[in-house]
Amino acid sequence: MFNQLLGRTLIVDTLDHGLALQKEYHQQLRIVTLTGEQLQPGGALTGGATKRKKLSILSRKEEQDTLQQDIHILLTKAQDLKQSLQGLDKEIETLTQDGEELRQTYEQEELQLRSIQQEQQRFQGEHVNLSGMVQTYDEELQNTTEKQTTLGEK
Repeated sequence: MFNQLLGRTLIVDTLDHGLALQKEYHQQLRIVTLTGEQLQPGGALTGGATKRKKLSILSRKEEQDTLQQDIHILLTKAQDLKQSLQGLDKEIETLTQDGEELRQTYEQEELQLRSIQQEQQRFQGEHVNLSGMVQTYDEELQNTTEKQTTLGEK
């Protein structure tokens, strides 16, 4: 009875296997895949994509299991990414605080540098004044020494 129902029809697992058998038997057999593609004698290919929507319960269960695994993997990746993002947010916060501390330190050092520069300018001004005074005193001393010499000769 099985022979009468199927006759020269083979059932294969994939379309690739069916195509290989069609070549081997010179396109003399009717071949049907588990997903519904039909290879007719003579080489015509029918079915497949439209029949895929009418899959068996077993293949739907496999697809559901696969999709659930994909969802689980994606959820795990999303959780990992969230944790990475939280870590990066903490790192950004730390770097921002460090940057603020460095900015404050820079501003303090800048103020101290300005103060030192002002003090340096003041000292340079005093140096010029003192140098002028020393020169004036040297000149007065020289004049006084010359007068004393002149008075001593007389």
